[in-house]
Amino acid sequence: MTRDYRPAYQRVLDDLQERIAAGDLKPGDMVPSEGELAEEHGISRGSVRGAIRVLRDTGIVEVIRPKGTFIRTPPTRTVREPSSRYQWEKDRALLSREERLSTGASEKESGLDTADLEFSAKYEKTISDEYISGRLGVEEGTQVLKRTYSTTSIKSGSVIGRSNSYIPLDIVDGNPDLLDDRNEPWPGGTQHQLSTVGVEVDSISDRILARVPTVDERESMKIPEGTPLFVIEKTSIDIAGRIVEFSSILLPADRAELKYSIPLKRWKKGQHAGN
Repeated sequence: MTRDYRPAYQRVLDDLQERIAAGDLKPGDMVPSEGELAEEHGISRGSVRGAIRVLRDTGIVEVIRPKGTFIRTPPTRTVREPSSRYQWEKDRALLSREERLSTGASEKESGLDTADLEFSAKYEKTISDEYISGRLGVEEGTQVLKRTYSTTSIKSGSVIGRSNSYIPLDIVDGNPDLLDDRNEPWPGGTQHQLSTVGVEVDSISDRILARVPTVDERESMKIPEGTPLFVIEKTSIDIAGRIVEFSSILLPADRAELKYSIPLKRWKKGQHAGN
């Protein structure tokens, strides 16, 4: 008989991963209890907990107390490619309403249909604090329109992304439709909304950070323990050089991919790299 030199927790881990790969344990299924796995493998409950911890930290299972441990439905993955997305959004703003209704950025990045996604939007007029004022380049205490968005995959139940958007109120108050969240999701998104008040976005800059999610973010967005959040601070500037929108976009790292393609200037004919 060949001796198994793997650590006890590793034997349980490998066994559960093989069951998942074979389809014996499917999303939504309950994993055998600590006691059952300990007895089956002839090891301690502590070793079983070590295996479950690895599966939980990698997002394969979720522990729902006091019910038990369940195979997690894989979250919907998105690919965000700012280098092409922002121009696509600008071009889309010029299309007819029917064409703009056919798809949105969330559908484009997730590969899902509109019917597969649940959108929520909340608008409120508020006063800019020091941080938001600095991002918008306005005086502290300026009236702004705060817009909070969330997109959820209906199938997986996972939040694809969440964002807070801030626009100086004097930019959009000329169009009452832009102040009413019942008009969301707006065909054509923010760039089309801004175009209705004569604003053309000229450039967009992203600042990408990563941090640990808060307890509320982890629970409400169903983020596995140990999984960080991407935070994209997006600043939109119009053709007059004014900052017209600042948004903070939250993307759980277990379901988001950030992709960039940066064009480089070619060397002139006859130019060569230095020695």
